[in-house]
Amino acid sequence: MKLEREEFLFSKEFLQLIVWIYRKCENDKREVEKNDLERYVKTLKRTENYLPESLVREFDEVLNNLLLVRVGMGYDGDHFDFHKSYNDDKKFNDEEVEKFLLNENVLEDFIDRGEGPILNILLQ
Repeated sequence: MKLEREEFLFSKEFLQLIVWIYRKCENDKREVEKNDLERYVKTLKRTENYLPESLVREFDEVLNNLLLVRVGMGYDGDHFDFHKSYNDDKKFNDEEVEKFLLNENVLEDFIDRGEGPILNILLQ
């Protein structure tokens, strides 16, 4: 499982997803190629297997928004709204993701053991 977590966290697909999410914070226009949208949805669904539960919930906010766009139901705006929702429980918390990805000790602990004590404290 350690190798699988590490491969996912350092995969091209996950890196592209992270970059795209942060770009949408700068420019939230709903511009995305259908193939890219499908790839992001697929990667977001995989986060459940390879990330801490608290981060999976954050990525679920993005996934929910992309699924609404993909099926075209219940979403009639021309912007993605996962990063600017007025309701905090529907807003993507980029700070929590940064705490995880930018703290080398936390990241290594998670890769080695899954949910670790440092991770639980940091992500609360």
